[in-house]
Amino acid sequence: MPLENARCTNCGANLTVDRSKEAAVCEFCGSAFIVEKAINNYITNNSFAGATININGVSIESKLTAIERLMNNKLYDDGFRQIRQIKRDYPEDYRPWYYSAKYYYEIKDEWLDDSKDFQKAKALADDEGKRIIEKYYTEEYEKIIERSQDTISFFNSRNYDKLYYSYLKFYYNDTLNDAQGFGYFGVELINGTPSIVKYGKSDKYGIVKRVLSTGFSIKKIIRQKKIVLAIMVDNDFLWLPNYTKNEFHYDLKIGGNRPCRLFITGFSSNGAIYNSAPEDMIYGDVLSSKSIDYNKTGGCYIATAVYGSYDCPQVWTLRRYRDNMLAETWYGRALISTYYTFSPTLVKWFGKTNWFKGICKPKLDRLVHHLNSEGVSDKPYLDKNY
Repeated sequence: MPLENARCTNCGANLTVDRSKEAAVCEFCGSAFIVEKAINNYITNNSFAGATININGVSIESKLTAIERLMNNKLYDDGFRQIRQIKRDYPEDYRPWYYSAKYYYEIKDEWLDDSKDFQKAKALADDEGKRIIEKYYTEEYEKIIERSQDTISFFNSRNYDKLYYSYLKFYYNDTLNDAQGFGYFGVELINGTPSIVKYGKSDKYGIVKRVLSTGFSIKKIIRQKKIVLAIMVDNDFLWLPNYTKNEFHYDLKIGGNRPCRLFITGFSSNGAIYNSAPEDMIYGDVLSSKSIDYNKTGGCYIATAVYGSYDCPQVWTLRRYRDNMLAETWYGRALISTYYTFSPTLVKWFGKTNWFKGICKPKLDRLVHHLNSEGVSDKPYLDKNY
């Protein structure tokens, strides 16, 4: 049976339907309709004085109304597909770009200031459009401020006492080395300075504590429709080494087996909450009281000094090289032993100097590049005992 012209009985969009079917669903608004009524609706609304009038589509207002119905009915894929189409159809009208930014914020949590569509809508809008846009922005931002009083208060006071001994669990999943487990990130006072620490478990030493950064900064960011505080080290985000299970990371597009950033997202009576994961927080000195300092266990001292972290792709590569290649031979183990005898002292004396890093980094870079080309992975890694 050939397709026939019809008009949605709900939103008025022009359609083509199969008369042999009794009912169908409008591709614009998602409404179900009776096919015969939709055909009659088209005939009625497209005829005048005995002549057929060709109406090219429906108005932008009707399309925007249809999109609103789709979103209200949680038909998000259909709604965003229609938004993309209406932006192509009306590129100089501010409304498609405004609605795009509005729904990406409300449904996908992309804040308006981060949206290119929102910026374009403001550029295209007339005076009335600018008033609509500004009203919506102001209302939403006021809601964000209302939801974020605890993080705003902390940002203004910088009372780091609220962060001490609050730890977020992170999960390892190193499939290449068949290693799984977890550790904790948190803030402690080290030599009078608020510092980022990480606790992990070692079969040989038990709980091991590493100081990742002496000092850090915080940056306000809007996520999940509230203000959260990103932990920043050297003007960059602090990245957890592998991943956590909390949905917050998925919203930030950093879930799965990829690193994720550390955020202060609120406070409880016990202390800070990181990454909207109160169920993955522990509090108190239970970790520090049972831990051994990493500097007493041996590690990639020079590489860590050069690259700034024990947990980064270059050092992960070198640690695999140490555990899986050098440690397999007697002379490799002798080299490791010699390295651990002298490198802590070298790093203590010269590790923070530019000339020391300038001498060591090119050599380490060449070694890392060679190892990667030979198939040694640079993914997150848990040390072996040897």
